[in-house]
Amino acid sequence: VLGGALTVGPVAFEQYDFLRVPAGAPVGPIASADGAEMLVFFDGPARPVESDAPAEPSAWQIVDTSEQSWASSVVTREAGQEIPIEIMHFKNDPETGARTHLVRAYAGTVVPWESHDAAEEGYLVKGRHSMDECLPDGVKRVTYEAGGYFYRIGGPLHMGPDSPFTEETIWLIRTPEPIIVTFHESCPTADAAKN
Repeated sequence: VLGGALTVGPVAFEQYDFLRVPAGAPVGPIASADGAEMLVFFDGPARPVESDAPAEPSAWQIVDTSEQSWASSVVTREAGQEIPIEIMHFKNDPETGARTHLVRAYAGTVVPWESHDAAEEGYLVKGRHSMDECLPDGVKRVTYEAGGYFYRIGGPLHMGPDSPFTEETIWLIRTPEPIIVTFHESCPTADAAKN
């Protein structure tokens, strides 16, 4: 839930709460007294629902963010950097390693050039962030406003010393498998352009 409040079946959701419904499981009804914004992702092929049965919250994964706490980023620590980024975990599939989580950074936080093998997609929930991408033809800067989205294949370097966070920023990040971060001293294509 990006904003407002709503109910899905008998369960109430407020800003930043998370719901994961298994494929094919009935959902609904969805209602909101004053309106709400939701971000919805569909994973895998849709399965037809062969029942008009009511929603089954017992099969859902529900994260009430008022009961969750932010934790320091273990991924960046494992990569050898103590970066003041906080994570709130929503989904961590034990079979595939697929993850969905919020990432929060504050003004002044700098993340070195990083890469990882896993693809990732991000949706900027709060704030504004200009991020550098190390591409074959050099560095490209992309500025995201709240509501901005990216999908990045595994491999390309991104972030870097010229991509500091300038305000409190919250990203929703999804990866289809475990993510292992590798930090880099520089962007090779930018270095080649200087020589």
